[in-house]
This record gives sequence, C-alpha cells and structure tokens, in this order.
Amino acid sequence: MLASTTAALLRAVLGLRPASLVATATSLLGLYLGAAATALLLACVLLLLPVLYLMLRIELDARLFEQLAAQTSPSETLEPMDRALQALGLVSNPVARPLEARVQGTRRLIMRALVAVGLQLALLCAAAVAMALN
Repeated sequence: MLASTTAALLRAVLGLRPASLVATATSLLGLYLGAAATALLLACVLLLLPVLYLMLRIELDARLFEQLAAQTSPSETLEPMDRALQALGLVSNPVARPLEARVQGTRRLIMRALVAVGLQLALLCAAAVAMALN
C-alpha cells in the first residue's frame, strides 16, 4: 500500500509541470516584448531547467513505485531494482534501503519541486507587480 500511495502522490505533483511551463512561456514573452523587470523574468526562465530535472526524477520515481506496488512483496524487489538502476548508470553505488527510507527520499524530492515551481510563480508575480508600478 505504501508504494502505491507514494506513486499516486508523485503523479499528483507532476500536475505542477504545466504551471512551470506557463510561467516560463509568460516570462519569455515578457522578455521578447521588452518588459521591465528583466532580471525577474530571466530568473523565472532559468528556473525551468531545475524544474524539468526534478519533474523527470519524479516521473521516474512514480513509475518505479508503481512497479513496486504491482509486486506481491515490494521489499524483495528493491535489490533487483537497485541493480537495474546501477546498470543504467542512474546510481553509482546503490545502498540497501528499506521502502520507508525511499519514500522519505521522494518526499524531499517533492519538496524541492514545490519550492522551485513556487519560486518561479513568485518571480513571475514580482515581475508583474514591478511592471505595473512602472
């Protein structure tokens, strides 16, 4: 149950992708049109790279947790999954961790994504306020 709930949470967080893309597109439009608050808009655009990386990691984790949830004994699947991730070069030295520790890692990943997207939206709002005051 823990694996399927974690997968569902990760899928829900992926719903933030459109907000990040809209904030970036709006900022690019503002830069193209020569809007004031260039630094704020540029910072918003540059945040797209870490957001995309975090969303890619979240997508991967969601799929992995979905696979774990489909197993009758998820804890027995962790070691083969770690070996597969190492063979793909996604982890250099897999450490045996219980499922609960992996869920904690996804929570940290989710928090980073929330902060990054929130920062993007805050920068876009700050740029809009700065332009309205000019």
